[in-house]
Amino acid sequence: MPGCDHLEDLEDLDAAGELVRGVTRALTGGTGVRAADALGGGVDAGALAVLLRQARAIEADTAALIAAIGARADVLAAEGRAAPAGEFLLDQGQVRARTARDEAARADVLGWAPEIAAAVGDGRVGADQLDSLARHTRHLDHNTRAQLPVTDLVADAGRLPADTFDAAVRHAVRAANPGEADASAERQRAASEFRHWRDERTGMGRFSGALDLERYETLTTAIDR
Repeated sequence: MPGCDHLEDLEDLDAAGELVRGVTRALTGGTGVRAADALGGGVDAGALAVLLRQARAIEADTAALIAAIGARADVLAAEGRAAPAGEFLLDQGQVRARTARDEAARADVLGWAPEIAAAVGDGRVGADQLDSLARHTRHLDHNTRAQLPVTDLVADAGRLPADTFDAAVRHAVRAANPGEADASAERQRAASEFRHWRDERTGMGRFSGALDLERYETLTTAIDR
């Protein structure tokens, strides 16, 4: 909300939420109009690109807000006044556990990196970049995180494609603690075991085992697509 620096400044959160939903409806042609109907024959490629940018901006702002809510939930949880982000963001079962875990990981980054939190708040770091930071730093201790070139990473987020930025974060993490990163990855690879077979009774494919984090993320990303 323009002019509101703190959540307490909002006198009516329901009204604020309705305003945001109204903007979304306006972008798709007005209240009650389905997005598929709004994007009819009169919308050319240029208009579609503008609409996509607006939708992405709303998506990024929403992701940033949810991450900030999770970060605040963690602060309250430390005081015994709320559930931790991973539980709080389940929203009483309204979202999947995996979604809540991903959102909680974003919140964790905002908690330990104020510079990143500020960049998320003003749009310099988007949802995909925040996910990369969360994924590659979630297993790091406080001292290793302190060695990360956060200022450079924030600058990279604004100029690099999402996939290239992900590689830049991975490189920064390895550079911050090369010995442990290599040793940990090697231990995980050595301990990995994975079997897959077709169940003749059901005709379904079956999987069993444990993978190192890099191969696990490659596999689950491919499946989720």
